[in-house]
Amino acid sequence: MKLKFILLLLLCCGLFKLSTAQCPTSSITLSTQADIDNFSTDYPGCTMIPAGVDVTIQDDNNGIDNITNLNGLSQLTSIGEDLSIIDNAVLTNIDGLSQLTSIGVFFFISENAVLTNVDGLSQLTSIGGSFFIYRSDALTNLDGLSQLATIGGFLFMRENTALTNLDGLSQLTSIGGNLFMRTNAALTNVDGLNQLTSVGGFLAISQNNALTNVDGLSQLTSIGEQLGINNNNVLTNIDGLSQLTSVGGGIYVEDNLALTNVDGLSQVTSIPDGLRINDNAALTNVNGLSQVTSVGGSLRINDNAALTNVDGLGQVTSVGGDLEVQNNASLNQCCAFCPLFAADALDATVIDGTITIQNNLTDCNSEAEINACSPCGLAPVPTLGQWGLILLALLLLNIGVLSIYQSRYQVAGVSGAYFSSMTMGITTVLTDRKAFLKQYVFAAVFIVILFAISSLFFGYGLMPFDVPGSILAAGLLAFCMRTLELR
Repeated sequence: MKLKFILLLLLCCGLFKLSTAQCPTSSITLSTQADIDNFSTDYPGCTMIPAGVDVTIQDDNNGIDNITNLNGLSQLTSIGEDLSIIDNAVLTNIDGLSQLTSIGVFFFISENAVLTNVDGLSQLTSIGGSFFIYRSDALTNLDGLSQLATIGGFLFMRENTALTNLDGLSQLTSIGGNLFMRTNAALTNVDGLNQLTSVGGFLAISQNNALTNVDGLSQLTSIGEQLGINNNNVLTNIDGLSQLTSVGGGIYVEDNLALTNVDGLSQVTSIPDGLRINDNAALTNVNGLSQVTSVGGSLRINDNAALTNVDGLGQVTSVGGDLEVQNNASLNQCCAFCPLFAADALDATVIDGTITIQNNLTDCNSEAEINACSPCGLAPVPTLGQWGLILLALLLLNIGVLSIYQSRYQVAGVSGAYFSSMTMGITTVLTDRKAFLKQYVFAAVFIVILFAISSLFFGYGLMPFDVPGSILAAGLLAFCMRTLELR
């Protein structure tokens, strides 16, 4: 009995070795329909291509025995390394891969001129590496990928001119690398990505000229590297990013002609690299950035013709590179930068680069103009000329109060000696030049200190009438102090 068991075990091991030996042991290229059709006879029983063996399906396109279908590969359930389906001029479908459940590393679908669908991938659940869909001009949808849940590397979709939607990716929850969508001319939405919660690399949405929104990204909470939204001509909003809280790199929103706001970024609090909001012709505000407190690289707001204010950047406390705000033809409200500039005046590393503010409307054409505006939503700091008027009013009020008291004491029968001495005191103020000059110098120093504090902490800038106003204010203040001293 024991001997039979051992013989049976050896037989099973031999059969297992035989079955695996029937799969290719080195990378193969299938370049004709005959190569496809003969696969099951050349590699009998081979269902799992081992790691280290790439499979390339690439027609030689010589007009003889071109690849039209992949039915000969129907036994395959997994490929341990790369699968490439590239440059097959007459391949219309890939139904022959209907048993395939996993691809170990890269999966390329590229330049298959008449491939209209990928329905043959309906059992595919995982791609260990990256997935490239490139220049498949007849491909209209990705519905065949409805079971695909994870991509370990990149998802790269570029120049698929007929692709209208990504609905087939509705089970995809994570992408380990970059998500790259560029130049898909017919793509109107990304609703098929509505289960995607994380992108490990960067997210780039670029040159998709039929894309109006990114609402399909409504579950996305984190991006490991940068976010780029560029050259999407009819994209009106990015509200679909409203759950995004973490971006590991920069944020670059550029050349989106119809984009009116960036409200979809309202949950982002820090940007480790640069922030660029450039050349968005319809953008009126950046209020969607109101939670951002730090920018690790340069901050550039340039060439946004309809932008009127930068209030959404009022919480930024540090910029790791240059700060540029230029060539925004409608921009006239920049007071949101006042706290940042005030902090940078105390610590030059707060803005760790060059500040360039120019070619915007009045009040936003220089750092000095911004500092001179009503700073940061606080009550305006009075000019020193206005301080002179305030002191004059106080002086007149003081004289008025003394006159009232004098009248009351006289009615009460109080001796006029006190008031006579007060009158003599006022005369002394006007005639004792040395004492008055001493008080005047003291008052002038006080006003200079007041001006320095206003400039340093409130961003106050010297106004044209402040010098004569200060001279008057110092005199009136000296008069008041001298009068009080004599009393």
